Amino acid sequence: MIQLEIMKSTESKISPQLEKGYLSIANEIIEALARTKMSAYQSRIIMAILRRTYGFHKKEDQISIWRIANMTGIRETHVSRTLKELEMRKIICRRGKIIGFNKYYDQWKNLPKGIRGY
Repeated sequence: MIQLEIMKSTESKISPQLEKGYLSIANEIIEALARTKMSAYQSRIIMAILRRTYGFHKKEDQISIWRIANMTGIRETHVSRTLKELEMRKIICRRGKIIGFNKYYDQWKNLPKGIRGY
């Protein structure tokens, strides 16, 4: 058996704990996301949306472009464009600033032509 050498907690100032919050997502959704070709921006924005929704036990939430930009480090203009792409692909649903993740992955569309998924 191969064992990985993991840093001791004294070597890192970061110490994630479940008590500080966690996402509860069905394995089936994680597997569907893993199989889905997405751009780097799309993947990062999906993570932010899941954090703001499922992370607070909500199906949808009011999330501003500014907040997503701050969470992801992506410029607001790129966030706006990427949200439109995710909505076109039916991976998210939007009504103004209300954004939700579409868990029905059989409805998701492929990447539009000209956009490469990484």
